Amino acid sequence: SSEGQSFAVEQKASRWESKEIDAHPFASLSTLSSLRAQAQLVLRADGEEVRLAQLLGDHWQESQRLSVQPCEEGVVCGASLARDGSWLVSGYWGHYLGVGQRFQRLSIPLSAQRLSSVAIAHQSLGGAFIYLGSDDGDRGLLPHPWGIAAGSPQKAASKGERWFVWRTAEALRFKGEQSLASVELLRKPGQREAQASPLELIVWQGPLPDLLPKEWVAWEAAMDWQAAPIEDRTQIVDASALASAWWREDLELESAHRFAQEKGLKTKAIKVAVIDSGIDPLHPWLQAQLDRRAAEIPDNLRDDDGNGFVDDLWGYDFVEEDALPQDEFGHGSHVAGLLAASQGAIQSLAPSLRLTVVRALDRSGKSNSIDLARALRYAVDVGAELINCSWGGGADTQALRDVFAYARTRGVQVISSAGNDGLNSDASAPEVPKRYPGVLGVGAYDQKGKLARFSNYGRNSVEFLTPGVDIVSTIPPSAWGEKSGTSMASPLATASVAWIWGLLKAAKPELSQEQSLAQSLAILCKTADPTGLKERSRCGKLRLEAATQALWDSL
Repeated sequence: SSEGQSFAVEQKASRWESKEIDAHPFASLSTLSSLRAQAQLVLRADGEEVRLAQLLGDHWQESQRLSVQPCEEGVVCGASLARDGSWLVSGYWGHYLGVGQRFQRLSIPLSAQRLSSVAIAHQSLGGAFIYLGSDDGDRGLLPHPWGIAAGSPQKAASKGERWFVWRTAEALRFKGEQSLASVELLRKPGQREAQASPLELIVWQGPLPDLLPKEWVAWEAAMDWQAAPIEDRTQIVDASALASAWWREDLELESAHRFAQEKGLKTKAIKVAVIDSGIDPLHPWLQAQLDRRAAEIPDNLRDDDGNGFVDDLWGYDFVEEDALPQDEFGHGSHVAGLLAASQGAIQSLAPSLRLTVVRALDRSGKSNSIDLARALRYAVDVGAELINCSWGGGADTQALRDVFAYARTRGVQVISSAGNDGLNSDASAPEVPKRYPGVLGVGAYDQKGKLARFSNYGRNSVEFLTPGVDIVSTIPPSAWGEKSGTSMASPLATASVAWIWGLLKAAKPELSQEQSLAQSLAILCKTADPTGLKERSRCGKLRLEAATQALWDSL
């Protein structure tokens, strides 16, 4: 207690009684995290260190120090003490599993978002555990730290028996295997330094082995996702409808291009990846801006560029596991068209945009945490500078958090649809992946300039607003159609960022990648129009001509 007194709790018959005991030698006892009367163990933290103490009668046994520092505010972030005497303590400084006075450190990756507040649940050394972040998405098993066989592995949550496995890095170095993610994490909120994770994240195909390898630290089953937009109505239209599409004028697309041409502004290519249901590969409007990799020779059944994927000339399909990310759902083609569709006199929003297509949604718009995480890792590794994710709302898993952190620490900007629930996400908390640090959420407005009835919004959780109702774009097979949803608003924002960023890169080549991106986002936010939509987003409605003029004025 703050008065320097300490209390123990004992179970007597059917009631619990407390008794005063010697004060702990620490001057300030911040947290009495967990106490089990029978085991007489307590996990404690103050502003200097964390200790595991044992109560003998009315006195504390000299406690054993955990060789770590406590959380930012001097408290244990999460602790559990099981009936068999095993305990688990978790915080910014690490995770420790033990029994009695013996323990070992578990290097489970930390969420970049929740460094100072990690919730956990723990059952026993010999059975299953649940490692909790903001929801129940993280499930798996922990091995016994002293070589005793763990309990029966739990079954995978999705079909196909696929698992994420975190293994110690040394295990992979000896076997020469490539990991899915070598995660870098922020040291503390607000600090820029990154720290390499001591673990490697891989995909395990099929049932877990009966004898779990000792280098496995933790694992989780793939979690199913339904990533389809709520507003999935499609109205077939003629291709000529693109030239007069209301969203082009509202975004000031043509006038922005004219201004840049008059001022002689040049542009540099911006590499953009779209993670969705693929595209119609035969659509003539989707060919010009595909980012074809020169090192990859098509259709020779070889991995020419050595990135681990065969014949991935302009993308990859993580649903069918091949190099042709063909759209069987229609959603990805529509999103990609808003990013890159152009032919003849009708220009795309960002002519310098070079598009990589990554398929992670199946023919029903569904996916799972493994395919989504692998898709994001692939997009980062092939050089994407912007990534559009017009999906969300599924399970928040440790693997997804790690891979989004991986993208962030490499300077890749992820832009995502805000969601179609009509909710204030400031109050209800943004859905995945908008909740991850650095991800920009985009809401939708209609032809009257009002917030779309389905769009999520939030002064702190939604960055921009763009058109999202009756949006004309490409659909398979080689056709055009109207769709509505924040899924449509997100690529319009992504392409807008690519337009301004490309101009700024060309005008100021001396700027670093991080500096030019930050300045581009600041220009777009400063010139956005909040009229009529105050408190619905941080910046307001994007205006490309105004942003282009502001960029010119800054040169």
